[in-house]
Amino acid sequence: MRAQKLTAWQLLSGVLALGALGVLMSPTQLRATGFAVTAQGGSAMALSSAFTARADDPSAIYYNPAGISQQHATAVLVGTTIIRPHTDYQPASIGTAAEERERYYVLPHFYATQRLSPRVTVGLGVFSPFGLSTKWPEDWDGRFQVIDATIRVVTFNPVVAWQPSQWLTVAGGLHYSEVKLSERRAINLAVQVPGAPEGTVSVEGDAQALGYSGAALVTPSPQWQIGVSYRSRANAEVNDGQADFTVPALFAGTFSDGPIRTEVTLPPSLRTGLVFRPGAAWNIELDATWTGWSTIDQLAIQFANGLQPDVTTLGWRDSMTYSLGVEYHLSGSVSLRGGYLYDLTPIPDDRANPLIPDADRQGVSFGFGLTSSRWVLDAGYQFLWFEREKENDFGSRSNSSVPPIDARANGLYRSNAHVVGVSLGYGF
Repeated sequence: MRAQKLTAWQLLSGVLALGALGVLMSPTQLRATGFAVTAQGGSAMALSSAFTARADDPSAIYYNPAGISQQHATAVLVGTTIIRPHTDYQPASIGTAAEERERYYVLPHFYATQRLSPRVTVGLGVFSPFGLSTKWPEDWDGRFQVIDATIRVVTFNPVVAWQPSQWLTVAGGLHYSEVKLSERRAINLAVQVPGAPEGTVSVEGDAQALGYSGAALVTPSPQWQIGVSYRSRANAEVNDGQADFTVPALFAGTFSDGPIRTEVTLPPSLRTGLVFRPGAAWNIELDATWTGWSTIDQLAIQFANGLQPDVTTLGWRDSMTYSLGVEYHLSGSVSLRGGYLYDLTPIPDDRANPLIPDADRQGVSFGFGLTSSRWVLDAGYQFLWFEREKENDFGSRSNSSVPPIDARANGLYRSNAHVVGVSLGYGF
């Protein structure tokens, strides 16, 4: 890229973007993590998702859609992210230790871009920006709160990017999401009839959510690049869900199957990034991401069969994630990558529960890229670990032989996750 003489407007835009980044990087009481999935491409994942300012492959549709203007031909990127989480539970007083059941989650992604003119590029992404899965043993201490729960989100994201000048690109788009919710937990029927066996309830439903996004990419010089990307909140309302009860015949009239209504909010987010290139072989990026988890205040299930609503107050707080990614071009076709992230939980200590036994986390990643004239192969690995053990103080403690329902599963939750991402790209 040729060196350019900066105009006043270029300098002003750079200062504004750096100012936004500085605000997000300042000390704050915000928290993050939740159930967002930020690994959306092999290259970005190896950089711990520090990709907002660079955004130079089709996965920019997720990280910063303004970046698709850097694709100079029709391009396709396909791949998958594989996540292997692990959580174990140690009771604080009485109870039995437990581990979540072993599982692997495979989240495919697809991105395609097309340059329509020297100034306009369009793209389409299909990916899973959010997801949650909790699977505990059937007889564990917290079975009356959750046995298993799943939130699956598949998002279709068309975008368009416009480059009015060599140093500035702006972009926008819509994101339409298909959301599937399911949850199963035990019912303590002995509360109503002493000695009665336990029952179970399973609820599930589908919903759709619509939102929008906007982004900008500023290149004040060949050594610096600045990215800003915003995604709006999206509300997913389940109006035709179903509740299925498994209870003894004595309780069949009270706990009858029927429709349910609930909703979940996919939170807004603001990503900012700054790339520095100290030499032709290096890319160093620092990102800060805000997520508006405070939009999720509670999970409420409304039953149509006369039962009282099932309401869980969450009280989550807004969130911050910081990430650093470094890439070195070993040769013309081989790149080595590494990254680090620090992710703060949105869940206050007094709101922790087994559905998401979250805590602040850190992560390290590494990977590589192989490039030919048309093909690109990117692969990365990331290990995430919780910064400290999380004490779940959900409800009052009890030393009795049968503690209250809300006191079950008080204890320490320790978690980690292995993440592998692979993407294959082709330029036409």
